[in-house]
Amino acid sequence: MVPNRIDKKTGEAWTATADDFVQFSAEFASGALATVLISTIARHGAANEVTIYGSEGTVTLSNDTEKLMFGKVGEPLAEVEVANPFDGLEGVNSGIWNQSVVGALQELCAAIQEKRPLRDGATFVDGLRNQRVLDAIKLSEKTRQWIAIPQ
Repeated sequence: MVPNRIDKKTGEAWTATADDFVQFSAEFASGALATVLISTIARHGAANEVTIYGSEGTVTLSNDTEKLMFGKVGEPLAEVEVANPFDGLEGVNSGIWNQSVVGALQELCAAIQEKRPLRDGATFVDGLRNQRVLDAIKLSEKTRQWIAIPQ
């Protein structure tokens, strides 16, 4: 959306090559619908938040507060206490996003070194499935139609 940028530190012009906005709708095999909007072009920084609205309630995770909130239908959202397995990683800034990425990479490296499957985290097959979804989104935008993804 905004290919021409100015480096804040140097004042030099540069051209962005990565996508900075996406919005798509998806229908799952169960019939559940999803709308996803991801943008990195907000001037004053929109909240980094994941919210899932379902027929039984709402779940939200905010980057600003790092709180996981849940509320059943008709009830207010309340914080859900979940232990962070990566809390206190040495040399890693605080924050669930930083810690979770480093924790996932540590598990990946350990699995490779120990020649074992992953105990936690995404697998190669998960990555392949994710890529198929991304490819379907691009094709859908190009053809202006729903794209079925084989299971």
